[in-house]
Amino acid sequence: MHKHFRIWLTALALWAGSVTVALADFQAGMDAARNAAHVEGVLAGLGVILLGATVYFIPSIVARSKKHKNFSALLVLNIFLGVTYVGWVIALVWALIKEQHKNHSEDKSV
Repeated sequence: MHKHFRIWLTALALWAGSVTVALADFQAGMDAARNAAHVEGVLAGLGVILLGATVYFIPSIVARSKKHKNFSALLVLNIFLGVTYVGWVIALVWALIKEQHKNHSEDKSV
């Protein structure tokens, strides 16, 4: 009887050890999944911030690409008042307005 008890005790110890290892692996997998989800969340957040910044600065980007003569003033307006929808629209309209160049031949009186 003593021999069977040792076998059962050994089997129980092996089973408990394998369950402990399996639980540890499961926990490590869950930690890895949580870490991966955290990294994905951080990357998604950075993507949203980058997209938001791009949309926020569309008036300044347009003004820069058109080489607007008042680009600096438009950028300041965009930075400080762009947070309000009205300021952002004003900056965008200002950036899109075609600048009028004076014709120097008309200014000269003969």
